[in-house]
Amino acid sequence: MDSDNTHSPIELSGGGDSVAAQWNLLRTEKTYYRRFLDHDLIEAVYAHPRLRVLFPFTSVTTLHLSRCTRYPFSFDIPCVVSDNAGGFDVIRTPQMAAGPRMIGVGVSVADAVALIAAHLPHGCGRAIEGTAENLH
Repeated sequence: MDSDNTHSPIELSGGGDSVAAQWNLLRTEKTYYRRFLDHDLIEAVYAHPRLRVLFPFTSVTTLHLSRCTRYPFSFDIPCVVSDNAGGFDVIRTPQMAAGPRMIGVGVSVADAVALIAAHLPHGCGRAIEGTAENLH
């Protein structure tokens, strides 16, 4: 990110479609992302048509999806964390509607993808170019 946290690395590099470029980075980067994130998880989330149109970003072992391409992100979609035992935890973010924090614990890749898709915000579509403020 740049110093004022308003642009994604893809936008700063002149990459065009931020969503597609970010997915390409996550799917092909062989060092950083594959060291911390399960590649099968990335591919499975990308394969889901409703999730592929969202902007992916990471935080160490956590995969997040956003309805916008720039920080501050939307944080209204469950995130997925590797549980270090071969499974995945699907977690409700504080910005989501009320409900249990843990949506799925120690689930498979397929179940993690299904849980994310089942908990998308109403009317969720392709991520917009902009920040969470631009969603309202």
